[in-house]
Amino acid sequence: PFSSACRGFRLLSSEKSKGNVVKKLYGASLKRLKRDLSLRVGGGGGASEVAIEKNFIIANVLKAIREEGSVAKFADVLHDFFVLKRVFGEDNVPDLYPLFRDSGIFGGTTPDPSLELTTTHLFAKLESIAEGDGKESTNPVVKLAREILASNTLGSVVFVTPELGKWSTVGGLGVMIDDLSATMATLGIDVWVISPYYDYNRKGQQGYLAADGIEWKFNIDLVISGQSIPIGVHQGVYNGVNLVFLHNGTFFPSVYPDWDAAMAIRFLAVMGKAPLEVLCQLQKIPAVFVSNDWATGLCPAYAKKGHFGNVFGGTTFFHIVHNLDPSYEGRLYPHRGLDIGAMTELPLDLLVDPHWAQWCVNPSRCVLLTCDTWGTVSKSYCEDLRGRGVGQASPLAWLLNQKSEAFSYPNGIPIAARTAKLRSLPEKTHDEAKSVLQMKYFKYQSADLTVPLFAFVGRITEQKGVHLILNAAEALIHRYNHKIQILVGGMASMKDPYAARCAHQMWHLAGRYPHNFWAAPNEFFTDGMLVNMGADFGLMPSAFEPGGIVQHEFFLAGTPVIAFKTGGLKDTVIEFTPHNGEGSGFSFQSHTEGDLIFAIERALRVFGDKQKYAQLRENARAACISCEQVARAWLSEFCRLKRKMAVNLQQVAEVRSRLPSWSVSEFATSETEGKVLERLVREEEEALRLKKEEEEKARRQAALHGQRFKGAIAAGPVPSAPSGTPGAVDASFADSSLPTAAASSGAASSPMPSHSSHGALTDEVSIDLIYAPPSSAPKPRVAIATGSFDNWQVRKPMRWDNATQTFVAEMALKRGKYLYKLILDGSWCCDPNTPIETDPMGNQNNVLVVK
Repeated sequence: PFSSACRGFRLLSSEKSKGNVVKKLYGASLKRLKRDLSLRVGGGGGASEVAIEKNFIIANVLKAIREEGSVAKFADVLHDFFVLKRVFGEDNVPDLYPLFRDSGIFGGTTPDPSLELTTTHLFAKLESIAEGDGKESTNPVVKLAREILASNTLGSVVFVTPELGKWSTVGGLGVMIDDLSATMATLGIDVWVISPYYDYNRKGQQGYLAADGIEWKFNIDLVISGQSIPIGVHQGVYNGVNLVFLHNGTFFPSVYPDWDAAMAIRFLAVMGKAPLEVLCQLQKIPAVFVSNDWATGLCPAYAKKGHFGNVFGGTTFFHIVHNLDPSYEGRLYPHRGLDIGAMTELPLDLLVDPHWAQWCVNPSRCVLLTCDTWGTVSKSYCEDLRGRGVGQASPLAWLLNQKSEAFSYPNGIPIAARTAKLRSLPEKTHDEAKSVLQMKYFKYQSADLTVPLFAFVGRITEQKGVHLILNAAEALIHRYNHKIQILVGGMASMKDPYAARCAHQMWHLAGRYPHNFWAAPNEFFTDGMLVNMGADFGLMPSAFEPGGIVQHEFFLAGTPVIAFKTGGLKDTVIEFTPHNGEGSGFSFQSHTEGDLIFAIERALRVFGDKQKYAQLRENARAACISCEQVARAWLSEFCRLKRKMAVNLQQVAEVRSRLPSWSVSEFATSETEGKVLERLVREEEEALRLKKEEEEKARRQAALHGQRFKGAIAAGPVPSAPSGTPGAVDASFADSSLPTAAASSGAASSPMPSHSSHGALTDEVSIDLIYAPPSSAPKPRVAIATGSFDNWQVRKPMRWDNATQTFVAEMALKRGKYLYKLILDGSWCCDPNTPIETDPMGNQNNVLVVK
């Protein structure tokens, strides 16, 4: 740690002394700040112990930012930095934006709720100052504020996804991108989403974009393997998101068509290259490019392997992993005679692992080899995939682990929009909704709220674990004497053997127990929202679930969930503990019907206690994650990747509305330490200018008389200072780490110098003793003058004058002759550029004559 000590000072004048003290304080603070920032950014030893907020400069900044109801003091702080750059030089004063970003005290690129308020006040005051006195303000403070705000602009974020929202969603990944992009747009981000315009949507409709104002704009010719492929580009804005849909009936007939391997590889190539080509045509090169799931896995490869030159060199490529179970990686198994390299125009090793036993094209391998980083939808699933959790690791774990800082955050739902839809239902309470469900689906003549209702809503697939519910249903119905109801809402594809088996079992249960079990696997279930509100418990026995959205749809309605402890469900469905009333549902750890029944039994015990069950429903409602939370987390990650500060613009606007107006004229009348320092600099510059004029006048007079003029200093005239050059600091307050601080130097050895007699005149003359180091050698760090002017008793530190590139010692001497020597970096020597005299003992000393 640094400590301060006052070694001595000389009172020059009240104003100049204040300026020198201020200069010393800032100089020492800058030295520490430079060291601390290098530790933080570099992550070296001691980085975690750096208390940068205690720095003198940072403390002033924080005080000005946190002061409620004042913009003027923060404007003064900005002005101080402007002055510091003039005084100490650009290289020694950090730029403000990197200082704010890297110091860590404003949250930096990582979302930290404890620092969010400081960051909010910082940007609210920056915006107030940036308005200034007009668009072309010349005020340095206004310009600095505008530069900082401009430096924190993230740029465009582009998502590329095979399915999207209401147009083409099949599973959760289409919903996730739809919600995430729309919410990020509300946060002030320029968001673009590129997705295929399929000939037929999931409902078998054509021309479905027109209803939302999305229209054809132009065509592009995509060239892959020598073949020109026409792509129609349709554009529109929906919920603040710039949408781009790509149309080609051959490659985009419907979502996930049943193709052979060769056609699927061609689809991957088109899906990988077309979005990049469209961005080039639109001249929209994003800061962050997000590929969503395996179907977009070739995008980073096309961007980085020479197909677009260096156009995307400044773009960060981020890949979202939804499900890396081997059957969801997008694996294709073509015959070995297929020239995959020629078909895709990509290096074969990106797509095919030569060490695998089976010849397999894997787009997930390609994207993990070429993207900059990746993320997924829950922390637990992220750890499982990398082989660091308790779940099954991905076969691609070695690739996933090459990216050291993978991102993860749970999915959420648009709470406000979803709540509005729930309130639009005729049924306003849980009991009312449950009554309707019992009478509509279980043939009750009147509701019986004492009978617990369990419900599943989703796809009938093996991943969703529906068979556990079906296998447990009959045992539960008998165990609880037909006082239990189970609803399974979802459509089964009879082409899928698993779904077909489940469908037959559903029909059997529904026919045998019409008051206890309902399912219609051949129908599209439309009462999902009513079930969310009316069920007593939601069922999610998914064998694996990277994130999950359905649990939040139940949670929002206050319905607790029973889920298998996997992936995102493990992070969001927390076991309810009756003794302390915490938790949002129940979970089971073994994917068996027995463990599911055990979890349902625990749930039924809580259901029988009205007070505890009411607490459980409140907990479930509080456990719901909003899209805004999710979007802010993803935005913070994108900011971290691009080294920007994550800012809540809504909070900034709220804080700014409470701040007083600020004007340049108000700033001009304030008095700060920085302005004292600036005034001192101007005075020193003026003094140097006047001194130069006097010396030039004296030279001209000497030339007229044919005499060599030595001026007030035998060592030579003071070099002129260029206009605008900062003055130097007084030697007593010099800082050896900065250009304006006293530096050290030289080397020479000499016996003790001899004494000399002085002139008889008694009046004193103020002179500057000057030493100009040779440019061919390193500049000394410390220069000291000592001589016969005080009988060699005192060593006078010489200050470094950055303007003249010389060491200077100010002295008041009587007229006469003096001998002196320099001590440079501890070594005695003479200045070869000034007169030298040798005494009878052979000692050499410089000669100074004061006239």
